[in-house]
Amino acid sequence: MPQYGLEDAPGLADLVEKRFFDREKEDTAMLFVNEELIPLNPFVRSIITKTLVGMVSALKKVSQATSIDISIRRKGGE
Repeated sequence: MPQYGLEDAPGLADLVEKRFFDREKEDTAMLFVNEELIPLNPFVRSIITKTLVGMVSALKKVSQATSIDISIRRKGGE
């Protein structure tokens, strides 16, 4: 953890901004299977997010998507 002196308020402010506020700029994705949250590593999260955003952006009559919700129910557990 970096250390900051009393005179380095701008450096401390930059640290707080990068660690806490930049997280809001990241895309998020969650996967639930049988109502159980499945942990996703950054690579898988990125693949799922970019694939779905790409598919949705190709649809006519859809403006820029800021949220995409998909639910799939399989018949008989096939």
